[in-house]
Formats: sequence, C-alpha cells, structure tokens
Amino acid sequence: MLFSSKEEQLINHLNFYDFIASNEVSNKLLVSSKTIYRLVKKINEVTQEQYGEKMIESETGKGYKINKFYIDKNIYSIVTIKEENFLLEIMMSLLFQHPKKLKKNHIFNDSYFSESTEERRIKSIIEYLNDFNISVYNMHNSLYIKGEEVDIRRAINSILLAINKNQVLDGMSLDINISDKHFLDNQIILIEEKLNVNLYYPYDVSIFTHLYMVLKRYREGRVNQLNNQESLDEEEKNKMNRNQKIKGTADILSRNLSKHLCNDLHELESFFIFQNLYSLNIEKKEYMKKDKYNASKITIEFISRFFDINKKDVNKKEKLYQDLYNHILPMIGRLRIGIKLENNMLKELILEYQETFIKILKISDEINKSLNEYEAIDEAEVGYISLYFEKYKLEKEHRKKVLLVCSTGIGTSELLQIRLKNSFPNLKIISTMSHRQMQKNSEFIEEEVDIIFSTIRVDNKHFQKPVICISPVLSDKDIDLIDYSLKELS
Repeated sequence: MLFSSKEEQLINHLNFYDFIASNEVSNKLLVSSKTIYRLVKKINEVTQEQYGEKMIESETGKGYKINKFYIDKNIYSIVTIKEENFLLEIMMSLLFQHPKKLKKNHIFNDSYFSESTEERRIKSIIEYLNDFNISVYNMHNSLYIKGEEVDIRRAINSILLAINKNQVLDGMSLDINISDKHFLDNQIILIEEKLNVNLYYPYDVSIFTHLYMVLKRYREGRVNQLNNQESLDEEEKNKMNRNQKIKGTADILSRNLSKHLCNDLHELESFFIFQNLYSLNIEKKEYMKKDKYNASKITIEFISRFFDINKKDVNKKEKLYQDLYNHILPMIGRLRIGIKLENNMLKELILEYQETFIKILKISDEINKSLNEYEAIDEAEVGYISLYFEKYKLEKEHRKKVLLVCSTGIGTSELLQIRLKNSFPNLKIISTMSHRQMQKNSEFIEEEVDIIFSTIRVDNKHFQKPVICISPVLSDKDIDLIDYSLKELS
C-alpha cells in the first residue's frame, strides 16, 4: 500500500483500541476535519481493495480508530528517511547499552506515536536485528537485546553506515517505497559479496542512486534514448572481458532489475552498471591503502590518549581497537570529501556521558591539527566515538568473575545462575558453592573471583572480595543493586 505522508501521519495518531475524536486528530495534523475525512476515505478505499477490509473505523461522536484486522499487517510501504533513522538510532542505543535494559518510555519519550504504532516500530526493530542473529526482548516496559558480541559489532557498523547513507539520500529528496528500498539495499549487499568489498560512503550511495534512476526511468518510460546509442566498441568489450568478476556482477544486477520491474532492460544497461562498478573499484583502491593507514593511526591516538598509555602498548587485537577502527575507517572517507554525519542522539550523549565526551573532544582537537587533507572531526563524530569507549567501559563492568554462594549449595544456585545470566549475560559465573565449601576454598577465591553473590549473610573478613547479598528469586531490587555495585567496582 502506498500512502502519502499525511495519510501515514493520520495512521500514526490512531490506535486499535480507543476512538480518537476527529477534531483532536485534525488539531494534531494541523488540517481541517474535512481533510481528515478525505484522508480516511482514501486510506479505506486502498485497504478495502487490497485486503477486503477498511483500515479505519469511524463512529459518530466518537471519532476514529484502526480496524483490529490490521494489527498483524505491515501497513506501511513508504519509508521516510527520518522515520527509518529514528528506528536505527533506537537500535544503536540498544546495541551500545547491551546488556542493560532500556525503558520504553525513555526510548520513545520525544515521539508522538500511539501505543499500537509504537508496537509496530518495535516489531520493525526486532525484524531488523534478527538479520544479525540478535534477539530483541520486549518485557516489563523495557527493551533489551541478546546476541554474540561479533554480531552486535556487525550490527553497529552496518547501522552507522545506513544512517550515513540515509542522510545523503534524504538530501536528494528521493521518494523511495519500501519494496524498492529493500530491493536496492539487497543489491548493495550482493555487490559486496560478489566483489568482496565493503561499500561505505560515497560508494554505496553512488551505486544506490544509479540503480534507483534505472527503476525510475523505466517506470516513467524514459528509455527511448538508449535506442539511439551506438553498440559497444572493441575497447569497451575488451575492458569487460578483462574484468569478468565486475562484468558478472553487473549482469546479475541487470537481470535483478529486469525481474523487479517485470520489464526487459536494454542491453546497454548492463554496461552502464559495469562502468559504475569499475570506476568505484579503481577509485576505492586508490584511497583504501592510505585510509587504512590513517584510520589505524587515529584509532591508536584516541586509545593511547584516553587511557594515558604508550602508543606501542595499544593492542590491535583488543575489541575496543577493532570496534573503533571499523568506525573510523569510513569516517576517514567522509572527512576526505567533506561529508558530515548527523547525530540526533548528540544532546542525550553529552548529558549522559559528559566526562567521556569532553575527554574525546579534547583528543579530537589535537588530532584535527594533523588532519591537513581531511575535514575536522566534529562533535557529531565525537559523540559516536564516545559511545565506543562507553561500551568498552560497560563491558568491563559486566565482565566480572562471580562466585555464587547459596545456603543449600548447588540446587538453589542452578536456578539463580540462569536468572543472573539472563539479566547480566556478560558476567562469568565461575563456580557455585555452599557456605561450608566457601570456607575451604579461600585460596581459589582470592585468585579467581572478582565478586561474590550470596543468598546468605557472609562474613567476608577472611576474603578481600566484595560480597553482594541477593534473594534466591533475584528480584528487580537485586538487579538494581548488582548493576549499581558493578559500576562502583569499575
């Protein structure tokens, strides 16, 4: 279904359960009640034709609500860049805050979505992150994720690149429906797989817009000029034959476009795609070696200055280095050509992580002095870089080795262990003991344990380890206490 922005706004302000008065909706959308009536009529005509059910129900004196028939239907087909970036930024918060839970009223605090619209947005987030093997849990008015660290890092990198690309596409005012955007995004993924490259800005946007314009030209019937083009000359044919990998990829893209359009493409379209891929490949190779060197240099600079350590002591195998490097490499590409990345979370980041942000900002000012051929690292980039350091600190907090002590020993602790892992997946529970076993293993505890969780009061005068008393059922109060204690210990 294709809806205009006004029609989509109307749907966003309605819900499945309660009627909303016509004048209330018209005031929110800043249109007349007659316009609301016309919008409802148009939406119902489209939905009746496609699903055999009107989407919006109305009652005199009550107003409008959404038909419950559509509660499990994907009723949006136009994806506004602003809306998609809103969802991407929520996902970024979930990924960077992992393993913490985020309150939904905090996440959606500045939005005006109805409850049903909020749930549909959460469903979109679940589906998006599922592609990275990351599970999203929507429980007790909170959202949180579970997944392997390598998958979380992949998702962060992918989402940052998506936000960057969306920002550029939004500036082009492209009206892309969800079917086309999904198709075009998949073609970018296909190119990366076939040519074994990572396409970050501006390379991804260049090929994305080229393929989009092909779709637009054929739908509008503006393809006659290709019939006046001369066939490929020998030099062009030879270039394609010498680059079979790129040629094969261009042919696949051409066939995919043809299937998506349900229309045959002119044979020259494959060559034009080849030219685009070939030029991107040459340009990318030219800068990649230099960009990689500078990205590594800047990454080491940030880490060494932040922790006040020697540059030689920065471990390139450390997760912080790898995560930061994977952000800074595409950042270098943006700085080289003067593209600025928006950061709609910036104000919130500065408030929540002020100390880290100020520290990274000062380091950036020093680094900027040596970036002669690049644009300066601005506050938006500083905000994202700060998140990587906060993520590293958070993981360090939750990477403690835990001894679990229960009055009845193993039996009670097994259930408690499962609950702890669900709430704090990064904690490493290295052993479970009764109080008596604990007294006999003081040497092991001193060497291997960071913190003790106990369901009974423990006299820790024999142990130089912090002890947290918790209940066997692990209440919300216990979870808050553990969370606070881990932060204090870090």
